[in-house]
Amino acid sequence: METLYGKNKRKRNDLQERRFRSQIPVSWSKDWGVIVLKPGEMMGCHGHNEVEETFYFIEGTPKMIVNDVPYEAKVGDAFRIEPLEKHDVHNDTDSPVKFVFIKCPYIPDDKITY
Repeated sequence: METLYGKNKRKRNDLQERRFRSQIPVSWSKDWGVIVLKPGEMMGCHGHNEVEETFYFIEGTPKMIVNDVPYEAKVGDAFRIEPLEKHDVHNDTDSPVKFVFIKCPYIPDDKITY
């Protein structure tokens, strides 16, 4: 799995990050990026306590798995994942898959691993 760009690629020291975060409401903060999954790769099953996450597919036809139910995703599809919903993306094809993720609010430690 490769993250092409997003908030995680930005370089800031801890003090700058705390100052930046203290100046904006939590509801405005977001994390986003573009992920590329090679054939056979999975994003990794996880969930969030408070964060909602949206996935927008821009290349390929992977399986979007939400609460153990697989959905066939295609280019142009978007999935909005509510807090506490278990989710994963599985590239079960022979071609790369590319999708955008958007998390709101940005809470770096809000991750449930299954």
